[in-house]
Amino acid sequence: TGGDIYYNSGSAIARLAKPSSNKILQNTSGGVLSYIDAPSGKVKQVVVASNTSGVTSSTHDMTQGGSAYAVGNVGTAHISVSVTPQSSSSKFIISASAPMGVGGNGQGYCGLFVDNVCRSVISANGYSADGSGMSITGYYNNANTNAKTVQFRTLGSYGGHECTLGTRRASGSSRATTADGQYGNMTILEVE
Repeated sequence: TGGDIYYNSGSAIARLAKPSSNKILQNTSGGVLSYIDAPSGKVKQVVVASNTSGVTSSTHDMTQGGSAYAVGNVGTAHISVSVTPQSSSSKFIISASAPMGVGGNGQGYCGLFVDNVCRSVISANGYSADGSGMSITGYYNNANTNAKTVQFRTLGSYGGHECTLGTRRASGSSRATTADGQYGNMTILEVE
């Protein structure tokens, strides 16, 4: 039958019938061939994006009280990209980084958003407009193949001072910091 395989089993010629779809060929230590299900864990796609235009600031006040504080749809996108999932049951692993400055002596915040919902948030201290680099990783559990907008945002700071991505200083004393013309990068892995 078309698609069958004939092979030497060691003592005779053996026939291996064509399998259903999505099967792969396996060879055991005894030289016996068989078909098995293809592994499901794999990278579906890799999407990279960067900011090549400069700095992005937000002065949203991230001050919180003594209880839990949910990050709403706030801040300003430093990097934004549309991603169309390859599978309706995949996951996004998102990482982003950029130089960052914080106005005042504040604590600056950045976040990863998928369709305007914060999926991961991180903070770093600044002193007199200086700051440190911002690096963040987040996770998104996908449920369909509709296009998603993924953003790396500056959210502002504790006390409402500037939190600026793409520079080592707050925007009022901006010193844009570029690596080969990029002021920040984001990588999205879609995995199954």
